[in-house]
Amino acid sequence: MRLTRRVLLQTTGLGVLGTLGGALDAQQHFFDPEEPTADEVIAEFADGQVIEDRDVTLVLQSFVEDGYRVPVEIHAPGAREIMLVAPANPSKKVLSVRFGRHSAVSHVVTRMRLAADQEVVALARMDNGSVVRATQKVSVLVGGCG
Repeated sequence: MRLTRRVLLQTTGLGVLGTLGGALDAQQHFFDPEEPTADEVIAEFADGQVIEDRDVTLVLQSFVEDGYRVPVEIHAPGAREIMLVAPANPSKKVLSVRFGRHSAVSHVVTRMRLAADQEVVALARMDNGSVVRATQKVSVLVGGCG
């Protein structure tokens, strides 16, 4: 008899354990009780600064059919750092980018996943140390985080 992975799994009973393990609630695998809330992530980024609603442009569709691939653009002229926060996602901090002193532009274009309907927040730390933000409500037909 030739020893294959299948034979090994069948004879040791690991096949049954693997099947039962897959039936566990997905939330047990992805939920981290130590994960900070969106407010905690934003407060850590702000570092005590007052957050103002100005100087940041968040380009994001207000309705997306598929939360698995959501295009997003953030324009923040004069920013040293940009962060994107999705409060309804399992991991709230979606993106964090730092720009060097010699960066010509402070502009990010990417895609992200969204778990459910939520208000996405783009934060930027400007050259003078101030923190600014833009928000966009997004309705998601099919969530992309699990």
